[in-house]
Amino acid sequence: MAVIADYQSLIDGFVKPWVKSSTVFPKAGEAAAAVLKAFEAQKAFLEKATTMKKPSEDALGGLLGPTSEQMGAVGVVHDSNVRDKSAKSTQTVQEGIQGLAWVTTNTPVPFLNDTMSSCMFYGNKVIMEHKGKDDKHMQWIKDFKAILEELQKYCKAHHTTGVAWGSSSGGSSAAADVSASSSGNSVQAYDEFLKTVDALVKASGALSPEVGSAAASLSDAFNTQRAFLAAVETHSKPKSDEVFVGCLQPQVEKMEAVSAACKKIKSRDFDQHSKAIEESAQLIAWVSVPTTVSHVAEQANQVMFYVNKILMQNKGNDAHKNWATAFKAVLEGLQDYVKSEHKSGLGWKAGAPEMTATAAASSAPKAPSANVIKATGGESAQSALFAELSRGTDISKGLKKVDDSQKTHKNRTGEAKPIDEAALEKKKAALAAAAKKRSTFPTGEPKADLEGKKWCIEYQVGTRLESKELELNVERSHSLYIYGCQFMFLKVKGKVNAITIDKCKKVQVMFETCIGSLEITSSEGVEVQVTGTLPAATIDKSKEIMLYLSQESLGCVITSSACTCINVTVPGKTDGDTVEMNVPEQFVSHIQGNKICTVPMDHAG
Repeated sequence: MAVIADYQSLIDGFVKPWVKSSTVFPKAGEAAAAVLKAFEAQKAFLEKATTMKKPSEDALGGLLGPTSEQMGAVGVVHDSNVRDKSAKSTQTVQEGIQGLAWVTTNTPVPFLNDTMSSCMFYGNKVIMEHKGKDDKHMQWIKDFKAILEELQKYCKAHHTTGVAWGSSSGGSSAAADVSASSSGNSVQAYDEFLKTVDALVKASGALSPEVGSAAASLSDAFNTQRAFLAAVETHSKPKSDEVFVGCLQPQVEKMEAVSAACKKIKSRDFDQHSKAIEESAQLIAWVSVPTTVSHVAEQANQVMFYVNKILMQNKGNDAHKNWATAFKAVLEGLQDYVKSEHKSGLGWKAGAPEMTATAAASSAPKAPSANVIKATGGESAQSALFAELSRGTDISKGLKKVDDSQKTHKNRTGEAKPIDEAALEKKKAALAAAAKKRSTFPTGEPKADLEGKKWCIEYQVGTRLESKELELNVERSHSLYIYGCQFMFLKVKGKVNAITIDKCKKVQVMFETCIGSLEITSSEGVEVQVTGTLPAATIDKSKEIMLYLSQESLGCVITSSACTCINVTVPGKTDGDTVEMNVPEQFVSHIQGNKICTVPMDHAG
């Protein structure tokens, strides 16, 4: 079978040669041996998978056990190496071996893309640190990356939509499942998917009331979409764009409600949870795009970025693990549903009446489960509703009598109401924003020039898989201005007068000494490492910023404004050890006489 033979070729042609070269640092051989065992365990799993139908979740967990055990062994090697100067190398391998989890997803190729991005975040650092010093160490990292690239090619050839269960007996069972379900009732299939959303709400409520409320808002949005899909089954697509936009408007409003609910999560402990739920609201927009499957897959990958962060930050915490598992089930459930029922777009009913906004809203959404009611604190409201309904005919006693002059159906003018073009354009803009978040990232011609005494590094853009690498030799009179760069690694040699990083994303800068100050503004995911001295750093309107300070730069004064997730890493007490601290984001102010005294909030106790 080619599916097994090609995987063996991957092991023989890439993994084993890499293992033989793993003598570049003391723990390299141990880490590589665990990687080889993990790949061999996955080969054994694939040999079984290609001869059987997809098993239950419990049975699947047993089949994946050996692979998971060896993946964990790689993590053990890294944990034992964390204080060594080669720690970034073992961390590169630890991040990369997570790619073997592709067997648990329906989108292996995008999943491996994200894995390589996380892996080479550390791998690129290792390459730059050893450039010109240790070619063997550099090549060792590059060869490991080649293994992941080859694994991605293998998945693209044999497992595009997930593990090809039963493929040795004539075709993927996954394809058979899709064919079988496509002939069923679309709304019934969606109801099955909604069960995974109910489980997420329950798991969210177990973490905190605020997270539970945000998840309940997401559930409400999906239930609103259910009403829309029920109407799709009995209507044809509206010929008018403005009518279609009107049909989608209730879903847009629910998406906005999810965002509002997430903003109410104030605890930093649930910052990533908030981002995951808010990002997942964009899944709803699949009904507005022709490429339904790819939209859901791409958005699911964005959500999993935050879910994986949560798992890494909360290792050993069952509540967070259960939450992540539930969220993953939602993402996979929606992908399966869209792929089986609406692969080429919404399944409108040909020859039926055109859908109207009223029809889209009138199809009753599924009643919220007990989990949703519990998470939102709405049990008393539901009880009150049932109490009203139980009054029978008495329920009408509180109604006000309406005379004929107030009845709309008896006072029609017979004239069509003119379309409000301004309101229509506003709705279209809202829908477009919801369907696809438009990037405001600046673009232009790449530039790396010295203009007078100012180095201008502009629009240098790499990729998630491979950062754009630059190296500068500067003088103490030079200043450095970095603008509009993304996925770039910049190494600065010599003393520089000042450094400004403006509107950049996923940029890493390493420099020796800055005489003046470092300024970071309107940027995201920036990492800066100083090996010499840095007297001051100013950070404004930015998020996810990491500063690595040297022993000589511990006197650095850090000023921040309108920022989130700023972390500072400093040398520890022992050689090779580091301590990571976060810059406060919450403050408490007290009025003392006619002055305000503000101090960081103390979360202790």
